[in-house]
Amino acid sequence: MKLRDTLLGNFSNEVKRVVGQKMDQPAFLEKIILQLAGKAREQLDLDGEDKIGIFIPNNPVGVEELKNNPDELKVGTLTHYTVAIAADMLRKGVSIQVADDVSGGISVRLKDDDMVIDFTDEALSALLLEHLQPRFRTLLQGIVK
Repeated sequence: MKLRDTLLGNFSNEVKRVVGQKMDQPAFLEKIILQLAGKAREQLDLDGEDKIGIFIPNNPVGVEELKNNPDELKVGTLTHYTVAIAADMLRKGVSIQVADDVSGGISVRLKDDDMVIDFTDEALSALLLEHLQPRFRTLLQGIVK
């Protein structure tokens, strides 16, 4: 019983770790933002006003990162990242902003409807665990009794 609980806890921690690592990758976040922005522009009638806000984390650049890449002082990754996406794809109805309340991943907020779509690493981990943990538990019960 204790072994099963330990394995379930380790499985949960591993899922959270993997999701967190993936959500920290700028290229992955860029793909998510571009897909969301593209779908929003296709499916919603955006009349040039900022109706959708995409909020990204305000991750400060660490000392070690600055040692390895001193250009970060001039152009922060989030600033460069935001400008590149905004210039390429998000011309109407979508704004990208930095938010202190988003620690990892992104949050999409529809302004008129007061609706929030949470793509943070915590939310995605919880969603994955809802589906994966029962399957893992079933697998364990067949092996560990």
